[in-house]
Amino acid sequence: MAGPKRALEDAPDFHSNGKKPHGGTTVNREVCCVIVRNLPKNFNNRKIERFFHQCGEIRCVDTIMVKEKDAKIARIEFTSYNEVLAALTMSLKTVGCKEIVVEAMQGCTLWVTNFPPRYDGRELRRFFEDLGFQCLSVRLPSLRYNAGRRFAYVDLPSPQSADAAANTLNGMDLDGYNLVVKLSDPESRAQRSDAGTIEKREVLIRGLDFIKVTIEKLQGLVEPFGEVEKLIMPPSSDSADGRHNRGFAFVTYKDAAAAEAALALHNTVFEDRRLTVAMADRKPYLERQKVKQILVSRKPQPNILGLFPISDTLSKECIRSLVKEKAPFLEDNMLEDILLVSDHEGALLIFCDEKTAAKVALALHMSTYGKVILNCSDVRSLKQHSPQLAPTRNKVKSEEISSSLTRPDTTKRMTNDDFRKFLLHR
Repeated sequence: MAGPKRALEDAPDFHSNGKKPHGGTTVNREVCCVIVRNLPKNFNNRKIERFFHQCGEIRCVDTIMVKEKDAKIARIEFTSYNEVLAALTMSLKTVGCKEIVVEAMQGCTLWVTNFPPRYDGRELRRFFEDLGFQCLSVRLPSLRYNAGRRFAYVDLPSPQSADAAANTLNGMDLDGYNLVVKLSDPESRAQRSDAGTIEKREVLIRGLDFIKVTIEKLQGLVEPFGEVEKLIMPPSSDSADGRHNRGFAFVTYKDAAAAEAALALHNTVFEDRRLTVAMADRKPYLERQKVKQILVSRKPQPNILGLFPISDTLSKECIRSLVKEKAPFLEDNMLEDILLVSDHEGALLIFCDEKTAAKVALALHMSTYGKVILNCSDVRSLKQHSPQLAPTRNKVKSEEISSSLTRPDTTKRMTNDDFRKFLLHR
Protein backbone atom coordinates (compact mmCIF):
# COMPACT_ATOMS: atom_id res chain seq x y z
CA MET A 1 0.00 0.00 0.00
CA ALA A 2 1.31 3.42 -0.89
CA GLY A 3 2.26 5.68 1.99
CA PRO A 4 1.14 9.28 2.31
CA LYS A 5 2.86 11.82 0.13
CA ARG A 6 5.56 13.95 1.68
CA ALA A 7 6.09 17.52 0.61
CA LEU A 8 9.17 18.34 -1.40
CA GLU A 9 10.54 20.72 1.20
CA ASP A 10 10.37 17.92 3.77
CA ALA A 11 12.41 15.60 1.59
CA PRO A 12 16.10 15.25 2.35
CA ASP A 13 18.66 16.61 -0.04
CA PHE A 14 19.17 13.97 -2.68
CA HIS A 15 20.24 14.03 -6.30
CA SER A 16 19.76 11.89 -9.35
CA ASN A 17 23.39 10.77 -9.15
CA GLY A 18 23.00 9.66 -5.53
CA LYS A 19 25.49 12.24 -4.16
CA LYS A 20 24.37 14.67 -1.52
CA PRO A 21 25.40 18.29 -1.90
CA HIS A 22 27.36 19.97 0.86
CA GLY A 23 25.36 21.53 3.63
CA GLY A 24 22.45 20.16 5.61
CA THR A 25 19.69 22.54 4.55
CA THR A 26 16.58 21.34 2.79
CA VAL A 27 15.57 22.81 -0.54
CA ASN A 28 12.22 23.41 -2.20
CA ARG A 29 13.15 22.32 -5.69
CA GLU A 30 9.81 23.49 -7.07
CA VAL A 31 11.04 27.09 -6.86
CA CYS A 32 14.80 26.60 -7.21
CA CYS A 33 14.97 25.05 -10.68
CA VAL A 34 14.85 26.31 -14.25
CA ILE A 35 14.45 24.49 -17.55
CA VAL A 36 16.63 25.61 -20.44
CA ARG A 37 15.44 24.68 -23.92
CA ASN A 38 17.09 24.64 -27.35
CA LEU A 39 20.67 24.20 -26.16
CA PRO A 40 23.22 23.03 -28.77
CA LYS A 41 23.64 19.24 -28.65
CA ASN A 42 27.39 19.59 -28.00
CA PHE A 43 26.77 21.76 -24.91
CA ASN A 44 27.76 19.53 -21.96
CA ASN A 45 27.12 20.05 -18.25
CA ARG A 46 30.39 21.88 -17.68
CA LYS A 47 29.61 24.39 -20.44
CA ILE A 48 26.13 24.91 -19.01
CA GLU A 49 27.62 25.62 -15.59
CA ARG A 50 30.07 28.09 -17.11
CA PHE A 51 27.28 29.91 -18.92
CA PHE A 52 25.00 30.21 -15.87
CA HIS A 53 27.55 30.48 -13.05
CA GLN A 54 27.09 34.26 -12.82
CA CYS A 55 23.45 33.70 -11.82
CA GLY A 56 24.34 31.93 -8.57
CA GLU A 57 25.44 28.65 -7.04
CA ILE A 58 24.44 25.68 -9.17
CA ARG A 59 23.63 22.53 -7.23
CA CYS A 60 22.87 20.15 -10.08
CA VAL A 61 22.56 19.99 -13.88
CA ASP A 62 20.66 17.29 -15.79
CA THR A 63 20.24 17.17 -19.58
CA ILE A 64 18.39 15.15 -22.21
CA MET A 65 18.48 15.20 -26.01
CA VAL A 66 15.46 16.25 -28.06
CA LYS A 67 16.09 14.32 -31.26
CA GLU A 68 13.40 15.94 -33.37
CA LYS A 69 14.86 19.39 -32.68
CA ASP A 70 18.51 18.31 -32.68
CA ALA A 71 18.96 20.13 -29.37
CA LYS A 72 19.22 19.62 -25.62
CA ILE A 73 16.97 20.46 -22.69
CA ALA A 74 18.61 21.12 -19.32
CA ARG A 75 17.31 21.21 -15.77
CA ILE A 76 19.41 23.52 -13.57
CA GLU A 77 18.97 23.56 -9.81
CA PHE A 78 20.03 26.63 -7.85
CA THR A 79 20.08 27.26 -4.10
CA SER A 80 17.47 30.05 -3.97
CA TYR A 81 14.63 31.63 -5.89
CA ASN A 82 16.61 34.86 -6.37
CA GLU A 83 19.16 32.89 -8.38
CA VAL A 84 16.31 31.49 -10.48
CA LEU A 85 15.18 35.06 -11.26
CA ALA A 86 18.73 35.88 -12.37
CA ALA A 87 18.80 32.80 -14.62
CA LEU A 88 15.54 33.82 -16.28
CA THR A 89 17.29 36.92 -17.63
CA MET A 90 19.45 34.62 -19.78
CA SER A 91 16.43 33.66 -21.89
CA LEU A 92 16.58 34.44 -25.63
CA LYS A 93 20.36 34.73 -25.56
CA THR A 94 22.31 33.04 -28.33
CA VAL A 95 24.36 29.99 -27.45
CA GLY A 96 26.33 28.66 -30.38
CA CYS A 97 23.92 29.09 -33.26
CA LYS A 98 20.77 28.59 -31.16
CA GLU A 99 18.58 30.96 -29.21
CA ILE A 100 17.87 29.43 -25.81
CA VAL A 101 14.67 29.73 -23.75
CA VAL A 102 14.87 29.73 -19.94
CA GLU A 103 11.73 29.00 -17.91
CA ALA A 104 11.00 28.43 -14.23
CA MET A 105 10.32 24.74 -13.66
CA GLN A 106 6.70 24.57 -12.58
CA GLY A 107 4.29 21.65 -12.76
CA CYS A 108 6.96 19.34 -14.19
CA THR A 109 7.64 17.15 -11.14
CA LEU A 110 5.90 13.86 -10.41
CA TRP A 111 5.73 12.08 -7.08
CA VAL A 112 5.96 8.34 -7.66
CA THR A 113 5.53 5.58 -5.10
CA ASN A 114 4.50 1.93 -4.67
CA PHE A 115 6.79 0.76 -7.45
CA PRO A 116 8.50 -2.64 -7.03
CA PRO A 117 11.12 -2.55 -4.24
CA ARG A 118 13.85 -3.80 -6.59
CA TYR A 119 13.52 -0.69 -8.79
CA ASP A 120 16.35 1.82 -8.57
CA GLY A 121 16.67 5.16 -10.37
CA ARG A 122 17.82 3.56 -13.60
CA GLU A 123 14.90 1.11 -13.66
CA LEU A 124 12.41 3.92 -13.04
CA ARG A 125 13.92 6.04 -15.80
CA ARG A 126 13.81 3.08 -18.19
CA PHE A 127 10.16 2.41 -17.27
CA PHE A 128 9.11 6.00 -18.03
CA GLU A 129 11.10 6.21 -21.25
CA ASP A 130 9.78 2.87 -22.53
CA LEU A 131 6.32 4.44 -22.34
CA GLY A 132 7.46 7.54 -24.23
CA PHE A 133 8.12 9.94 -21.32
CA GLN A 134 11.59 11.47 -21.29
CA CYS A 135 12.95 12.10 -17.77
CA LEU A 136 15.13 15.06 -16.92
CA SER A 137 15.95 13.58 -13.52
CA VAL A 138 14.93 10.80 -11.14
CA ARG A 139 15.59 11.48 -7.46
CA LEU A 140 15.37 8.84 -4.75
CA PRO A 141 15.41 9.63 -1.02
CA SER A 142 18.25 8.84 1.32
CA LEU A 143 17.64 5.63 3.27
CA ARG A 144 20.08 6.63 6.00
CA TYR A 145 17.46 6.81 8.75
CA ASN A 146 14.67 4.71 7.28
CA ALA A 147 15.49 1.81 4.98
CA GLY A 148 11.82 1.22 4.21
CA ARG A 149 11.17 4.44 2.31
CA ARG A 150 10.14 3.88 -1.30
CA PHE A 151 9.23 6.90 -3.39
CA ALA A 152 10.83 9.06 -6.05
CA TYR A 153 10.55 12.47 -7.66
CA VAL A 154 10.64 12.42 -11.46
CA ASP A 155 11.16 15.64 -13.42
CA LEU A 156 9.75 15.79 -16.95
CA PRO A 157 10.48 18.45 -19.61
CA SER A 158 7.07 20.17 -19.52
CA PRO A 159 3.84 20.44 -17.50
CA GLN A 160 1.99 18.86 -20.42
CA SER A 161 4.16 15.74 -20.37
CA ALA A 162 3.91 15.55 -16.56
CA ASP A 163 0.10 15.73 -16.75
CA ALA A 164 0.03 13.06 -19.45
CA ALA A 165 2.33 10.78 -17.44
CA ALA A 166 0.25 11.16 -14.27
CA ASN A 167 -2.98 10.40 -16.11
CA THR A 168 -1.46 7.44 -17.94
CA LEU A 169 0.60 5.79 -15.22
CA ASN A 170 -1.32 6.39 -11.99
CA GLY A 171 -2.96 3.13 -10.95
CA MET A 172 -1.05 1.07 -13.50
CA ASP A 173 -0.08 -2.45 -12.46
CA LEU A 174 3.71 -2.74 -12.42
CA ASP A 175 4.95 -6.25 -11.61
CA GLY A 176 2.04 -6.77 -9.23
CA TYR A 177 2.27 -3.31 -7.59
CA ASN A 178 -0.42 -0.65 -8.00
CA LEU A 179 1.71 2.31 -9.11
CA VAL A 180 0.96 5.76 -7.67
CA VAL A 181 1.96 8.72 -9.87
CA LYS A 182 0.82 12.23 -8.94
CA LEU A 183 1.84 15.78 -9.70
CA SER A 184 4.07 16.95 -6.86
CA ASP A 185 2.48 19.61 -4.67
CA PRO A 186 4.78 21.19 -2.04
CA GLU A 187 1.80 22.82 -0.33
CA SER A 188 0.15 19.47 0.30
CA ARG A 189 1.35 18.23 3.66
CA ALA A 190 0.38 14.82 4.93
CA GLN A 191 0.85 13.36 8.37
CA ARG A 192 3.79 10.99 8.65
CA SER A 193 2.81 7.33 8.37
CA ASP A 194 4.83 6.57 11.53
CA ALA A 195 3.40 9.45 13.59
CA GLY A 196 1.56 7.06 15.89
CA THR A 197 4.78 5.22 16.72
CA ILE A 198 6.73 8.41 17.35
CA GLU A 199 3.98 9.83 19.58
CA LYS A 200 3.63 6.58 21.58
CA ARG A 201 0.06 6.04 20.37
CA GLU A 202 0.66 2.68 18.71
CA VAL A 203 0.74 -0.73 20.37
CA LEU A 204 1.85 -4.08 18.96
CA ILE A 205 -0.23 -7.15 19.83
CA ARG A 206 1.38 -10.58 19.36
CA GLY A 207 0.08 -14.10 19.94
CA LEU A 208 -3.23 -13.79 18.09
CA ASP A 209 -4.92 -17.02 17.10
CA PHE A 210 -4.49 -17.37 13.34
CA ILE A 211 -7.98 -18.79 12.71
CA LYS A 212 -10.29 -17.54 15.46
CA VAL A 213 -9.29 -13.85 15.53
CA THR A 214 -10.91 -11.67 12.86
CA ILE A 215 -10.59 -7.92 12.41
CA GLU A 216 -14.08 -7.47 13.96
CA LYS A 217 -13.17 -9.49 17.06
CA LEU A 218 -9.93 -7.57 17.48
CA GLN A 219 -11.78 -4.25 17.21
CA GLY A 220 -14.07 -5.35 20.01
CA LEU A 221 -11.04 -6.15 22.14
CA VAL A 222 -9.13 -2.87 21.70
CA GLU A 223 -11.87 -0.23 21.37
CA PRO A 224 -12.83 -0.11 25.09
CA PHE A 225 -9.48 1.54 25.87
CA GLY A 226 -10.05 4.58 23.63
CA GLU A 227 -10.82 5.79 20.15
CA VAL A 228 -8.91 3.77 17.54
CA GLU A 229 -7.38 5.76 14.70
CA LYS A 230 -6.06 2.79 12.75
CA LEU A 231 -5.98 -0.97 13.13
CA ILE A 232 -3.72 -3.12 10.98
CA MET A 233 -3.86 -6.91 11.17
CA PRO A 234 -1.81 -8.31 8.27
CA PRO A 235 -3.78 -11.09 6.53
CA SER A 236 -2.34 -14.56 6.27
CA SER A 237 -0.55 -15.37 3.02
CA ASP A 238 -2.22 -18.79 3.07
CA SER A 239 -5.97 -18.40 3.59
CA ALA A 240 -6.76 -21.89 2.27
CA ASP A 241 -6.53 -23.38 5.78
CA GLY A 242 -8.89 -20.77 7.23
CA ARG A 243 -6.25 -18.45 8.66
CA HIS A 244 -7.29 -14.80 8.99
CA ASN A 245 -4.03 -13.26 10.19
CA ARG A 246 -0.31 -13.74 10.80
CA GLY A 247 -0.56 -13.71 14.55
CA PHE A 248 0.07 -10.02 15.23
CA ALA A 249 -1.54 -6.59 14.78
CA PHE A 250 -0.80 -2.88 15.17
CA VAL A 251 -3.33 -0.62 16.89
CA THR A 252 -2.99 3.17 16.69
CA TYR A 253 -5.07 5.20 19.14
CA LYS A 254 -6.08 8.85 18.92
CA ASP A 255 -4.09 9.70 22.05
CA ALA A 256 -1.18 8.26 23.99
CA ALA A 257 -3.24 7.72 27.16
CA ALA A 258 -5.46 5.19 25.38
CA ALA A 259 -2.43 3.33 24.08
CA GLU A 260 -0.97 3.25 27.59
CA ALA A 261 -4.23 1.86 28.93
CA ALA A 262 -4.28 -0.86 26.24
CA LEU A 263 -1.07 -2.29 27.69
CA ALA A 264 -3.35 -3.87 30.31
CA LEU A 265 -4.04 -6.55 27.68
CA HIS A 266 -0.51 -7.90 28.13
CA ASN A 267 -0.51 -11.50 29.35
CA THR A 268 -4.30 -11.76 29.08
CA VAL A 269 -5.94 -14.70 27.26
CA PHE A 270 -7.89 -13.99 24.08
CA GLU A 271 -9.46 -16.80 22.05
CA ASP A 272 -7.44 -19.37 24.02
CA ARG A 273 -4.12 -17.66 23.30
CA ARG A 274 -2.00 -15.59 25.70
CA LEU A 275 -1.29 -12.13 24.25
CA THR A 276 1.92 -10.14 24.30
CA VAL A 277 1.20 -6.41 24.15
CA ALA A 278 3.81 -3.63 24.04
CA MET A 279 4.37 -0.17 22.65
CA ALA A 280 5.35 -0.38 19.00
CA ASP A 281 8.93 0.66 18.39
CA ARG A 282 10.29 2.17 15.22
CA LYS A 283 11.77 -0.46 12.93
CA PRO A 284 14.50 1.90 11.64
CA TYR A 285 15.68 2.46 15.19
CA LEU A 286 15.72 -1.26 15.96
CA GLU A 287 17.60 -1.94 12.75
CA ARG A 288 20.25 0.67 13.55
CA GLN A 289 20.72 -0.95 16.95
CA LYS A 290 21.31 -4.28 15.24
CA VAL A 291 23.87 -2.70 12.91
CA LYS A 292 25.71 -1.18 15.88
CA GLN A 293 25.86 -4.54 17.64
CA ILE A 294 27.42 -6.18 14.58
CA LEU A 295 29.95 -3.38 14.03
CA VAL A 296 31.17 -3.29 17.65
CA SER A 297 31.24 -7.06 18.15
CA ARG A 298 34.69 -8.55 18.70
CA LYS A 299 33.52 -12.08 17.98
CA PRO A 300 34.24 -13.62 14.55
CA GLN A 301 31.30 -13.14 12.18
CA PRO A 302 32.32 -15.18 9.13
CA ASN A 303 28.76 -15.40 7.79
CA ILE A 304 28.48 -11.59 7.51
CA LEU A 305 30.00 -9.56 4.66
CA GLY A 306 30.44 -5.83 4.20
CA LEU A 307 29.63 -4.44 0.75
CA PHE A 308 30.85 -0.93 -0.16
CA PRO A 309 30.79 1.74 -1.53
CA ILE A 310 27.11 2.02 -2.40
CA SER A 311 24.75 4.99 -2.49
CA ASP A 312 22.48 5.55 0.49
CA THR A 313 19.57 5.74 -1.97
CA LEU A 314 19.96 2.07 -2.92
CA SER A 315 17.23 -0.05 -1.32
CA LYS A 316 17.62 -3.50 0.21
CA GLU A 317 15.79 -5.11 -2.70
CA CYS A 318 18.10 -3.42 -5.19
CA ILE A 319 21.09 -4.74 -3.25
CA ARG A 320 19.53 -8.20 -3.15
CA SER A 321 19.03 -8.13 -6.93
CA LEU A 322 22.64 -7.00 -7.39
CA VAL A 323 23.98 -9.82 -5.20
CA LYS A 324 21.91 -12.45 -7.01
CA GLU A 325 23.02 -11.08 -10.37
CA LYS A 326 26.72 -11.34 -9.44
CA ALA A 327 26.27 -14.65 -7.57
CA PRO A 328 23.64 -16.58 -9.56
CA PHE A 329 24.16 -19.71 -7.45
CA LEU A 330 22.62 -17.92 -4.45
CA GLU A 331 19.20 -19.18 -3.35
CA ASP A 332 16.66 -16.96 -1.60
CA ASN A 333 17.06 -18.57 1.81
CA MET A 334 20.86 -18.24 1.74
CA LEU A 335 20.82 -14.44 2.12
CA GLU A 336 19.06 -14.04 5.46
CA ASP A 337 19.15 -10.26 5.84
CA ILE A 338 20.54 -7.01 4.47
CA LEU A 339 21.29 -4.07 6.76
CA LEU A 340 22.12 -0.63 5.39
CA VAL A 341 25.15 1.10 6.91
CA SER A 342 24.99 4.58 5.40
CA ASP A 343 27.61 6.01 7.77
CA HIS A 344 30.17 3.78 6.07
CA GLU A 345 28.65 4.00 2.58
CA GLY A 346 27.79 0.32 2.53
CA ALA A 347 25.63 -2.61 3.63
CA LEU A 348 25.95 -5.73 5.76
CA LEU A 349 25.02 -9.00 4.04
CA ILE A 350 24.04 -11.74 6.50
CA PHE A 351 24.22 -15.27 5.07
CA CYS A 352 23.09 -18.64 6.36
CA ASP A 353 26.64 -19.93 6.80
CA GLU A 354 30.32 -19.12 6.39
CA LYS A 355 30.76 -21.16 3.19
CA THR A 356 28.05 -19.23 1.33
CA ALA A 357 29.50 -15.91 2.48
CA ALA A 358 32.95 -16.85 1.19
CA LYS A 359 31.61 -17.84 -2.25
CA VAL A 360 29.62 -14.58 -2.52
CA ALA A 361 32.69 -12.56 -1.50
CA LEU A 362 34.64 -14.08 -4.39
CA ALA A 363 31.82 -13.27 -6.81
CA LEU A 364 31.20 -9.69 -5.64
CA HIS A 365 34.63 -8.33 -4.75
CA MET A 366 35.97 -5.90 -7.38
CA SER A 367 32.80 -6.26 -9.48
CA THR A 368 31.07 -3.12 -10.75
CA TYR A 369 27.71 -1.47 -10.20
CA GLY A 370 27.24 1.30 -12.72
CA LYS A 371 30.63 3.02 -12.68
CA VAL A 372 31.49 2.03 -9.11
CA ILE A 373 33.95 -0.73 -8.23
CA LEU A 374 32.56 -2.70 -5.29
CA ASN A 375 34.47 -4.09 -2.35
CA CYS A 376 33.07 -7.15 -0.61
CA SER A 377 34.93 -8.33 2.47
CA ASP A 378 34.50 -8.83 6.20
CA VAL A 379 32.75 -6.53 8.66
CA ARG A 380 36.02 -4.97 9.80
CA SER A 381 36.80 -3.70 6.27
CA LEU A 382 33.40 -2.01 6.04
CA LYS A 383 33.86 -0.47 9.48
CA GLN A 384 37.22 1.01 8.43
CA HIS A 385 35.77 2.48 5.22
CA SER A 386 34.99 6.18 5.49
CA PRO A 387 32.96 7.91 2.78
CA GLN A 388 34.97 10.48 0.84
CA LEU A 389 33.22 13.69 -0.11
CA ALA A 390 33.06 14.15 -3.85
CA PRO A 391 34.39 17.45 -5.17
CA THR A 392 31.73 20.10 -5.55
CA ARG A 393 31.14 20.24 -9.27
CA ASN A 394 28.62 23.04 -9.19
CA LYS A 395 30.71 25.99 -7.99
CA VAL A 396 32.42 27.06 -11.18
CA LYS A 397 35.74 28.71 -10.41
CA SER A 398 38.85 28.96 -12.50
CA GLU A 399 40.84 26.59 -10.33
CA GLU A 400 38.03 24.03 -10.38
CA ILE A 401 37.74 24.13 -14.15
CA SER A 402 41.39 23.30 -14.57
CA SER A 403 41.46 20.62 -11.85
CA SER A 404 40.68 16.98 -12.43
CA LEU A 405 37.16 15.87 -11.54
CA THR A 406 38.24 12.33 -10.75
CA ARG A 407 39.65 11.12 -7.49
CA PRO A 408 42.13 8.29 -7.01
CA ASP A 409 40.91 4.98 -5.69
CA THR A 410 42.48 4.77 -2.23
CA THR A 411 40.76 1.50 -1.31
CA LYS A 412 43.27 -1.26 -0.62
CA ARG A 413 42.63 -4.15 -2.96
CA MET A 414 42.61 -7.66 -1.53
CA THR A 415 45.44 -9.96 -2.58
CA ASN A 416 45.33 -13.73 -2.99
CA ASP A 417 46.81 -14.09 0.50
CA ASP A 418 44.04 -11.90 1.91
CA PHE A 419 41.39 -14.08 0.27
CA ARG A 420 43.12 -17.22 1.52
CA LYS A 421 43.12 -15.93 5.09
CA PHE A 422 39.50 -14.84 4.76
CA LEU A 423 38.33 -18.19 3.39
CA LEU A 424 40.29 -20.25 5.90
CA HIS A 425 39.31 -17.86 8.71
CA ARG A 426 42.81 -17.64 10.17
